[in-house]
Amino acid sequence: PNVVQIFDFNTTSDGRPYFVMEYLEGRDLETRLAQGGPLPLPAAVRVVESVASALAAAHAHGIVHRDLKPANIFLVTVDGQTDELVKVLDFGISKIQAAVTLLSTPTDMLGTPPYMSPEQARGASEEIDARTDQFALGSIAYRMLTGHDPFTGRDVASLLYQIVHEAPPPLGPQVPDSWDTTALQAVLD
Repeated sequence: PNVVQIFDFNTTSDGRPYFVMEYLEGRDLETRLAQGGPLPLPAAVRVVESVASALAAAHAHGIVHRDLKPANIFLVTVDGQTDELVKVLDFGISKIQAAVTLLSTPTDMLGTPPYMSPEQARGASEEIDARTDQFALGSIAYRMLTGHDPFTGRDVASLLYQIVHEAPPPLGPQVPDSWDTTALQAVLD
């Protein structure tokens, strides 16, 4: 239920492929974070659990998303419910691990830099697996809790360097004092 549903696919008369997907009302997580700042801990946990469920389903079929980011997580408004339904969108650059033909070459940089795993940042496409999505989800959780990305380089090169060689700042000073961040920090680490 946490993956956007695709009902049909085909190509247009001029050869362009298209999908027919379920219609969703709501907003993406990127918009929510930009408008409202960090999420309360229970809301962040609910989003992480839902996205992890969607990723588990994809990974069970050998599919790695490779571009998980707040803009690809949709918060669906459901009539009569206070909590939004979380849907993962845009498997457009996903990698099917059993595929014989790769859709990208090892020199292609696919993904969104702030949420790339170290393997993606190094361009090591042969090392990309489910852990790439787990890394991105950890980065998204960090942003949901603190209001900013874990790595904030001046430009793409410095950002990718940080992802490969540095640890993000600890959560403690960036979240409410009442939170015991020991377990949260262990999960994100």
